[in-house]
Amino acid sequence: MDKNLIQRTLSGIVYVAVIILCTTPLGAHLINSISPGLVKQEYLYYGLITFLMSVGSWECFKIMKFGKGYERFVVFPLVIFIFFVFSKRYFHFDFFFDFRISEILALVLIIIAVVTLFKYPNELYFDSGKLIFTVIYVALPFSFALGLPKFLQL
Repeated sequence: MDKNLIQRTLSGIVYVAVIILCTTPLGAHLINSISPGLVKQEYLYYGLITFLMSVGSWECFKIMKFGKGYERFVVFPLVIFIFFVFSKRYFHFDFFFDFRISEILALVLIIIAVVTLFKYPNELYFDSGKLIFTVIYVALPFSFALGLPKFLQL
């Protein structure tokens, strides 16, 4: 059997287990049965999204291969700022039934990023295009993902 297949299978099983534990009430229940009152389901989900956004931003930064310009220093502070703005809304339960024009425009930006990726790939050769693409393609979707869940109790 191929060693790469075994490694990918095992990492896929771990990935699915972490996703299930962090996105369902079962995960918080299992962790709290080991150590009562340790963590709420909302914090597990937030930690998962924060971790995935951080890894996704770092990977996108490495793949884009930024030059020596200022853009490589602006990427992570900008991603953190956008995620922080959405995190405030997450912890104040401000996502539900309250769409703002800025959020609608941000969703349009995600569509524009996808169109740019496939229709105008030459734009990604410039560092400014890489910066904008990284922020729109990584930070905004993970920030919007904070508004997806409705948490239940077991």
